[in-house]
This record gives sequence, C-alpha cells and structure tokens, in this order.
Amino acid sequence: MKARRATFEDLPQLIALWTLEHLDATVLEKRFTEFQVIDEGVEIIGAVGLQISSHHGLLHSESIGRADIGDDIRQMLWERVKIVALNHSLDRIWTDFRAPQWRKLGFVAATEEQIAKLPANFGRNVAWQILLLRGQEGSADAIQKQFAMLQALQMQEREQLQSRIALMKKLAISVTAIVAVLVIAWAVVVFRYGPRFFNR
Repeated sequence: MKARRATFEDLPQLIALWTLEHLDATVLEKRFTEFQVIDEGVEIIGAVGLQISSHHGLLHSESIGRADIGDDIRQMLWERVKIVALNHSLDRIWTDFRAPQWRKLGFVAATEEQIAKLPANFGRNVAWQILLLRGQEGSADAIQKQFAMLQALQMQEREQLQSRIALMKKLAISVTAIVAVLVIAWAVVVFRYGPRFFNR
C-alpha cells in the first residue's frame, strides 16, 4: 500500500468510493486535487480530502474501500496528511469524522473559543473535532505577534543607535572646534611672539 496525492487518472475509482460512502461525487470530482489516496497496486482503497484555508485544514469526505483494514488505511492517510499540513504550515486541522481511529490520532471536541476561529468556508453547524498541530507559542498568530514585537524592538534599538551617533557627532564637532581654537591661538602666539623668541 502507498499513500500519495490523487491524480486525474484516479477519478473513476474515487467517484466509485464517494458513491459507496453516499458522498456527492459531482461536487467532489471538481476538488479531486484536495485528496490524498491509498493505492494497493492499481486499486484505490482509501481517500480523504484536505481543504486548506490560511493556517487551517479541514479533513473531509473520508472514503474507505476496505473496512477490514479501515484503521490501517486511516493511519496511512493521516501520515500523508501530516506531510501536506507541514508543507502548508498549518496550525490546526478540523473534521467532523466520528471513527474512533481519528480520536486515537489526537482529535478532540473543539471548544466554543476554538470554533470562533474556524474559517467561514468550512461551515458551522457541525460537531467539530480539532487537532492542534502546534502549541499556542508556535501558531501563526503568535508568530506574527512575536515578529511585530521584534520589529518594535529593532526600531527602538535603531533609534537609540541613531541618538548615540548624533551625540558622538556633536562631541566630535565640539572637540574639533576646541582643537581648532587652540591651533589658532597657538598660531597667533607664535606669529606675534615667535620672532622675538627666536631672535633671543
């Protein structure tokens, strides 16, 4: 068995699986690029869709062609989905799947606070299950906040550096002016009293 992304050539077998699961094949065939499949030689025995919206993923339209190894198929599909999720930097994955295997993989009932962050195009009236792929400190929102804080810190450091440079410039100008005055004073003294001193 091998997990991979669905191709156009897989459509006839995918349509057969979707029909077996009483899914709307006419809608799903237009979204076949969202699907990961498990093939056993030339036969597709499992498929699942992953819709991506920003840093959220939606697992949908699970189709299992071999109920006797359903959990094994789900495990392989999940390993493949994790790779896709990593490539797209997803923070969390949503689903309404009820098979116990998905709970074993870490999906839990979503809280009201979590559901409030659900992308609108995923729908609403579902008993959502969720799996957080990264902790709060690693989420895209947290990373953006940390990046903004880093930018503010860099700006503050830049302003402090510019202030120090301006102060050093003023100090350099002051030292140059003092040296210039001393040189001029020395030149005047030498010019006025120098000949007498050398004559002596």
